[in-house]
Amino acid sequence: MVGDLWAQNGPAVAGGDIPSVAYLDWYIPMLLEKRTHDLSHSGIQYQWDWPQLLAGEIEELDLWWSIGKGDPRQLVADLEEVNLERIVCMHGVTNGIQIALMAALKSPSAGDERMKRVAVEMPSYAPISQSARLMGLETIPYNRLPQEGHATTKPWLIDRSGLEEILPSVGALVMTPILNPLGWDLTQDDRMWLAQITAKYDVAVISDEVYNHTLRSIGEYKPMHLYGDHCISLSSLTKCHGLGPIRFGWLIASEEVASIAKKVFLNTNGMLSSPGVTMANAIWPHFHKPLQYISYLREKNLPLLESVLEKHCIEWQRPPSGVFGSFEIPGGISGFELVETLGAEHDFLAIPGEMFDPSLKNWLRVAWSIEPELFAAAVSVLDEILGEISK
Repeated sequence: MVGDLWAQNGPAVAGGDIPSVAYLDWYIPMLLEKRTHDLSHSGIQYQWDWPQLLAGEIEELDLWWSIGKGDPRQLVADLEEVNLERIVCMHGVTNGIQIALMAALKSPSAGDERMKRVAVEMPSYAPISQSARLMGLETIPYNRLPQEGHATTKPWLIDRSGLEEILPSVGALVMTPILNPLGWDLTQDDRMWLAQITAKYDVAVISDEVYNHTLRSIGEYKPMHLYGDHCISLSSLTKCHGLGPIRFGWLIASEEVASIAKKVFLNTNGMLSSPGVTMANAIWPHFHKPLQYISYLREKNLPLLESVLEKHCIEWQRPPSGVFGSFEIPGGISGFELVETLGAEHDFLAIPGEMFDPSLKNWLRVAWSIEPELFAAAVSVLDEILGEISK
């Protein structure tokens, strides 16, 4: 029986009390089944031409790349148009959440109890909440909520009254602008309100922007570090470039916070992975190619998905960017039940919404991050499954 696979919030934990990243306990065995029709991947499946990209690099591979060949921060500085002193490179965004929390929160020794508590967004993925708890912090959830009558057709909005109620009691807030599993970005109005209200209460904002590169193609890329010195942006090559295994990410903050984050990284990680930095450096001149491929996949794949959902009278509006979205499953069946029963019968895999919040029990997240031929076959199977549900 499936249960409690979403982020677990609460007081600090240690030892045997540390919660597992429970959705991975469920999801990794599912991936190992290698189901043919797989719409579960929230990151693009992009094929880089490594022999060509790394031609000449492997022979000269310097295991001390970051010392001998330049500063990897310069890659980010050129991309984001910020100075080097505001950037810290690290091992992906999950690593970055931990570093940012340690850098942004002041010592509670002066009696400021707020520095022991963090506001965390729901829905969300588990490490946003659980990383903080491992660090001796208490997490207090706040919500992004659907607009009335538009749960699947418009962006979800910050529960402003609920959040403002807890802000006086926390030292930091962690959020993901492009909401997983919905795929909608934080509205500009909410973004500005969040920056202003957190500044008012002296709360650091830690923004996981690993999906936000897709907003570049529609001119809506607005990282949170632009909204004030109390705001920290985290990103990586994981989701929008298909390079999760190389673990190359970065943090952009004020110079003061970045200088502290650098000390945190050196204390907790020591150094970057030289092969990872070498690979990041090799793809950097081609940074926008996967983003163009995402636009291509949206053009080819989304009409097929929209046609199937319309056929089954499922209301849904595509998010303006990105590679995944969610809808409510008809007939009262849960996402987990669908995947584990009909999904198994039809060799089909998608992500239950309940992974991210218990309120999404009857939701399913699907991704259009695979080649059109594979996507067309998988959506055809989804059509069959939805047809069986409706009988």
